Amino acid sequence: MLAGPKNPHVTHFIPIFSYYGAPSDPSDERIVDGKVMSYRDLPPGNMKTKEQKEFGLPLNYFEDGKQYNALEGLRNCTKPKLFFYGVQDDMNDPEDVKKAYEESAEPKMINALNSDHDYRYHPEIVEEADQVIGKFLDKFS
Repeated sequence: MLAGPKNPHVTHFIPIFSYYGAPSDPSDERIVDGKVMSYRDLPPGNMKTKEQKEFGLPLNYFEDGKQYNALEGLRNCTKPKLFFYGVQDDMNDPEDVKKAYEESAEPKMINALNSDHDYRYHPEIVEEADQVIGKFLDKFS
């Protein structure tokens, strides 16, 4: 959402459960040796796994991110946009997604998915998102 409005190779936007502003400050217990530690499930990615991949994101990512906000670009961008929010999302507030949608220029669509943030764990939600995306691309391609 940040670089796309000015990039001619980006023709559409489909942010799924995405936030338009700076990243949230990390909790102190996740910071190890100047990095914010997080863990991701291993493939295939559609279920939680006992074994996980560790990622360390440098703290300067969070500091650097404070200077960016995608709303300005979205307000003037006439590329088609499809916003998804999770009704039960516990990581990105659905109201923030709705705000990005409301402030974005037309053409735009918004769709609620009855899911928490990890929609990939719910095959029926993935299928629903796929169907909505297909219709969006048919309409705006």
